[in-house]
Amino acid sequence: MSHLHLDHIGLLSTVSSSTTIILPDKDVAKATIGTWYERSPRWLAYVLPRSWDVTRSAKVMSEDENSVTALLVSHSAYPSVAYLYIGKTSTIFYSGDFRLQRLAEPVSSLEESLGRLGIDTVDLAIVEGTNMGSTASMMTKTGFEETLINSTSTFEGIIVSIDPLDLEAALFLYSVVEQSQRDVVVASERIFWVLKLFHEKWPRLLNKTLVAIETSRRTPPVPISSISLVNEVFRDIKRYIIIAEPTQLLEHLRRLKVQGREVDLSNTVALLLDPEPREVVREIEEEVLIRWLKMFGVHTQRVCLSGHYHPYDFKKIIQLIKPKQLLPIHTEDPDLMLKLFEKLKAHEAK
Repeated sequence: MSHLHLDHIGLLSTVSSSTTIILPDKDVAKATIGTWYERSPRWLAYVLPRSWDVTRSAKVMSEDENSVTALLVSHSAYPSVAYLYIGKTSTIFYSGDFRLQRLAEPVSSLEESLGRLGIDTVDLAIVEGTNMGSTASMMTKTGFEETLINSTSTFEGIIVSIDPLDLEAALFLYSVVEQSQRDVVVASERIFWVLKLFHEKWPRLLNKTLVAIETSRRTPPVPISSISLVNEVFRDIKRYIIIAEPTQLLEHLRRLKVQGREVDLSNTVALLLDPEPREVVREIEEEVLIRWLKMFGVHTQRVCLSGHYHPYDFKKIIQLIKPKQLLPIHTEDPDLMLKLFEKLKAHEAK
């Protein structure tokens, strides 16, 4: 498994109990999807492996008994890895999902990982191409930073909707917010959960964080500064930036409506980071969320900050890996990838 997005994890419960499942980080998997979905009344309960005894963590930057080395890469789920197999007769690179431009500096880049291993060419590259052939306009890291800075200087209220596993976006958000005089308010239990998991690695994640949730018994114990979203944050919203996942944000708004609470959010913007994977259910939820935000006078802006490389990055990837053969995966336009690959290879051969 390259990362913990549901379209890649699949139905792990169907994997034979005699098969070892390699995850980017077993402990992170157990503490996130393992806890969130284990008692789900829906199909999500079948995502998990039958037993965690058959799972283990990938060996990052170290070759395992199958001659496979995991490489940390940037993606909208943390941690994410690519895999490199160095056999007696061939070398195979498998990317999973990744992007070249990382959001958080502590996260390794693919170029750095390959350089440390001394790899400059492979026989076969199995590469995802989610954005290849896409007509969507995707935002760069610089564009995201400008959007955040301009929003904090223009609007009194700032709400950022992110996926709980998108730790890179959270880290980047914190680095930008530090330039303003606002406090970060986490209004989703699962986001708080992930921040707690990596608190020791990146202490600033919780040191300056206020939590506006009703923590359950399953939440990792940690000293936190609690705050009331309605009674404190919404009453002086210009002092804060609210981070929440879409479903939890929708829940907060519905609760306000049911309770008949009068809240003025007319000078507030909600930045909705494009969810990945874009499952049909999540798209519907997002449309419902947008209608609810408008009901409270909130301006909404979708931020297409993709966890996948931009189409113009494809040339650099090929120059970086120098594969003799390419196998496109996770794409709606594999023919385009193959045509571009053949042209790039022919050009390099001249």
